Amino acid sequence: MLLIEAALLSLALQVTARATPRLHARDDNAAKSSARGTSSPTFVPYVQPTQKIEEFIALGDSYTAGTGSNGQFEAFAGDAARGRRAYPMQMATNAERWASLNGGDKTLPRLSFHAYTGDLSTDVSAKQLKPGDFADDKVVRRNQPFGKPQVAVMTLGGNDMGLSNVLSACIYRAWSVFEQTCDDAIAEAQATIDSAALFNHLTSAMADVAYAGRDAGGASPRESFQTYVLSYVSFFNDQDPKCDTISWNLTWGPQALLTTTLRRRLNVLVENANALIKKIVQNTEMLGVIYVDGLDELYNGHRFCEPGHTETRMIDQETWFWSRYSNYKSSSEGKGDPTDANASDDQQIESAEQAILDFVFPGQNRTVSETSIESPPWTWPGAEKYPTYQSLLTAMAASEGDAEPERLVPASLVRTFHPKGTALGHHANVLFDAMSKHRNPISAPAQSPPAIPPPVCANSGNAFPQPLVEDYITRFCSNKDYWNMQIVPPVSFGTGKTSSGLSKASAVTEVFDLPGTSDELWLGLSFSTEGCVGSFHFGMGTDDASKIDHCKSRLSTILNGCQVDTIDKKLGGTITENCAVYTVQATPKGGEILPPPAGEPKFSCKPTDVSATGGDKSPFVNTCTCWYEAFPKSVDIFKMPKSGNCDDTDKTALFNNA
Repeated sequence: MLLIEAALLSLALQVTARATPRLHARDDNAAKSSARGTSSPTFVPYVQPTQKIEEFIALGDSYTAGTGSNGQFEAFAGDAARGRRAYPMQMATNAERWASLNGGDKTLPRLSFHAYTGDLSTDVSAKQLKPGDFADDKVVRRNQPFGKPQVAVMTLGGNDMGLSNVLSACIYRAWSVFEQTCDDAIAEAQATIDSAALFNHLTSAMADVAYAGRDAGGASPRESFQTYVLSYVSFFNDQDPKCDTISWNLTWGPQALLTTTLRRRLNVLVENANALIKKIVQNTEMLGVIYVDGLDELYNGHRFCEPGHTETRMIDQETWFWSRYSNYKSSSEGKGDPTDANASDDQQIESAEQAILDFVFPGQNRTVSETSIESPPWTWPGAEKYPTYQSLLTAMAASEGDAEPERLVPASLVRTFHPKGTALGHHANVLFDAMSKHRNPISAPAQSPPAIPPPVCANSGNAFPQPLVEDYITRFCSNKDYWNMQIVPPVSFGTGKTSSGLSKASAVTEVFDLPGTSDELWLGLSFSTEGCVGSFHFGMGTDDASKIDHCKSRLSTILNGCQVDTIDKKLGGTITENCAVYTVQATPKGGEILPPPAGEPKFSCKPTDVSATGGDKSPFVNTCTCWYEAFPKSVDIFKMPKSGNCDDTDKTALFNNA
């Protein structure tokens, strides 16, 4: 991803670092490949689809892989560096948005997740498009089957542009800063963006994805397969001068200030890269390739160097990119994050610089404290083996070979300049909006409503009249304050808020007067404690009327289906439907229909058993499985505490706070 991926190279951040070719020569083979078939008399151009999306595939580089979102407990797939809050992962769980595309059907489509941090456009063509039936193997790094998707989502091009020298020369001053000036690095990067060869490589890759989608057979007709290509995002506010005195260079480099001039020049590179990608997409529209714009403006107020957010580290929650100072050991998005304020870790920064010294000067125990502007490490005896920064990167990568995700420096720096999980949620929404615009609407099929389970009727208790309660049920079910509440088991309450800001509750109840009695009526919707997992919205339906009807039909079934021989002496009961428990019951005033357990409920945890979810490659490695002893069948997954002892688990540290 443009400067994002360059950041990985500029700090020797991953063992897969490679020499990036400069693309100044015209590549006629790539040009021919990209045009394969489009001039044939039998070629059929793209047609806008009228088909449900049952499967989609995520391809490309780290912007799609979701590198760094959010922290070490959410990373998976080894050096593919995918993140639990990558935008494809967030799309894959958004039933409401898929329903809006699929005629009201909330069935979640399958996701094939092939995006790989550091991949070039040629890698996308060669390594991410293997034919084969779908397999749910998101944790596998390479060679997953393409499946039969109707849609591909992707970012590509950033790694092809060879911008590692820009960050080294202009910001980090990582190694031998005299080999290239900042001006020269920017000029060379722009020349790469302008090159015919880069144009051909990217065109070929987009065409390869489109043809792979057509050939896979998931789209009907095959020419309706769509490839959505997201833009990149500029990193800096380039107007506010308060950043002009801030420097992010490594300890031993001469100071490189984040001036408004430099920030503007770097933003222009991103803008020019986006312009190139947009032009290529427009040239491949006949293959169903669609450019997704609109991201950049969403980042206004959330870039580095925004007014009011210009302290040196820039690790606050309102900054949507990860800083090199952000704490990778935490899922916190920085200062102000209500779920976790653990924002930075000084040790991880020094260890990155120390890793370079350990490689260049093996066995000499040279330390960061020995470096200075007057005595940078590239001037020390032994450093002459690496006359350029690229030669150092190549040597470091070669020394590691294809070792699994063991990196030369902390993964905290791999994610520098990458979006945080909250920001990636906006990427998902922009893609959903684009799909709504470019797909024909699907009419919801006429469906019989699901059968309502029979009620479990009370055989004793406080009696109440039927007619009055019908009105109370309507009032309860029509209360829009309840509709967006996320109903969860008690163990999943966490902070009381989901990651998207919805309020959580284990039960929603309302109490109504019963005139002429000393009793009151309780209506409620709660989460079953009988081994259920997950969550659901109070309001179940696609519109206001269906949400009200769904709730009323369950409560009215209790009211009218119990004590059928009377309308004056109803006792109520419950209905359990999946994990939802509906209740109609009267109690003496001040009573409870859901009394809390006596005393402080005991919270217990144990290390998560990953034997059935991939062993040491499981996404749940180093997590804890927890429950309240009063509800032993309701469990959830929590982040492993720093102590490594599950007995110390924080009740708010849910692994997935959906």
